[in-house]
Amino acid sequence: MEKIKRHRRTKAEMNAVKTNVTVEPTTENPDSFLERHKKVEHRGRPKAAPEPGELPTKFERVYEDKKTGIKSVWKYDSKKSKSGPYEVETVYPKDYDDTLPDDDNLPLTKRTWLNPANGKYVGYGRAVQLGLFVPEKGDGKRGRPKKA
Repeated sequence: MEKIKRHRRTKAEMNAVKTNVTVEPTTENPDSFLERHKKVEHRGRPKAAPEPGELPTKFERVYEDKKTGIKSVWKYDSKKSKSGPYEVETVYPKDYDDTLPDDDNLPLTKRTWLNPANGKYVGYGRAVQLGLFVPEKGDGKRGRPKKA
């Protein structure tokens, strides 16, 4: 038994069926249509990988902050580290002031206190726990005063 090939309708033939107009079928091979309209996907990384000789194995990147003048030099070497820089140098300008701003105008909960045990700055809650700061005690009553 021989298989019967079915003819695919073109857009013109489909429109003709809707409008009741007769159109002669095309003599185009249905396989050539599929070849012309083959789906090509362009997802993922490109197939061609860069040549190993094209990429440098050692290089540096210099980042400079215009506002503060701090320079960071990031050193890369693919033989030492493949995932990132193996060394970062930070260069501060001579007149750079790294002290914290004055806390006098800030509320107590936003200020910082120096912990003498380790030389680090701590916030309000930790300063009270360590005894670096003793909050003022009120009259013991919380909330809004009651009406007399």
